[in-house]
Amino acid sequence: GSPLACSDAREAAGNGIEGTVQGVRWRIGRPEWVAGLAARDASGWRGDGDIALGNGTGIVALFTIADELRADARATIDSLRGLGLDVQLASGDRDTAVRGAARQLGITAARSRLRPEDKLGIVRELQSNGRRVLMVGDGINDGPVLAAADVSAAMGRGSGIAHAASDLLLL
Repeated sequence: GSPLACSDAREAAGNGIEGTVQGVRWRIGRPEWVAGLAARDASGWRGDGDIALGNGTGIVALFTIADELRADARATIDSLRGLGLDVQLASGDRDTAVRGAARQLGITAARSRLRPEDKLGIVRELQSNGRRVLMVGDGINDGPVLAAADVSAAMGRGSGIAHAASDLLLL
């Protein structure tokens, strides 16, 4: 079929994107945010998807996005710990993905489904306790927290915003 036009599209920082297609308001992004668009109680959606698509009738699709850890990820985390660093995982990803990655990496301090402001709060709390923070990120939403960290690094394949906000670029 032919492409559909979207009017009045806007980004809701940390949540997703919404706009009107053929007179219907749609959202794509965090499932709880998408569910909030429904005129009726949208608490009946189920699943642990990363991204939801929905309109005023509720969530119509859940999408799960999966990344595999690099083969050297555990050794890298172990090396950082060997330097005396405390490693934490703070992610916007779904609970099961974050728990699985944390388990494979041996990380006990792992939090999931975080919004950009939640990550920023973690960095500021650590700093207020006298900690120096190295933040590694790759997403558009990581820009503010990368900028707030004492030292920050963006992944080479990450967003331009993450690159611009970081002190280092990891290739």
